[in-house]
Amino acid sequence: MRNSIRIAIWFTLLFAATTGFFLRAGSARGNGNSAASNNPFAGSWTYRSFRNTPDPVGDVGKDPSKLVAMLFAEAKWVIQNTADNSLKGELQFGPDDIMDLTGVIAPATSTSPARVHINGKGRAGTSTEHLFYDYDGSLALTWPNGVNQRAAIVGSVIRVRPHDNSPAGYVASFIAVKQD
Repeated sequence: MRNSIRIAIWFTLLFAATTGFFLRAGSARGNGNSAASNNPFAGSWTYRSFRNTPDPVGDVGKDPSKLVAMLFAEAKWVIQNTADNSLKGELQFGPDDIMDLTGVIAPATSTSPARVHINGKGRAGTSTEHLFYDYDGSLALTWPNGVNQRAAIVGSVIRVRPHDNSPAGYVASFIAVKQD
């Protein structure tokens, strides 16, 4: 009798744990019904893009310059909580260096995470007014056993229009990490 009670408790705990995992994974991918889960990209993110160089950086403790040279851009990404599958926001390099962002969100499915395609256009009258970039990214996997994991978007960015003697077509990788 005691063994059957233990087995029943064990199965109950196992069911609760796995159900909780799938519910958490679904809501993290934007499958819930709340306004916040409709736009999993809403909020403030630390954006960093990197040059796609295959060369190793080596011991960063001895020479961090190779790693720093890989940094293409760093900024704050602020995405509004839109109710539909549209995206609106800003890429803030500084108080007067802002790009306006518009885009389309592809909700998560059972086989892929939420994705976003963004057009970034420099704001008129600022140092960014000649900038035009496209961004395409996906939410990174939320690990069930992850410790202190933050939401992240990973993807690539392409320079659509030339500026400052830099040609159109340049591609870099990016990571955006969710702020609190």
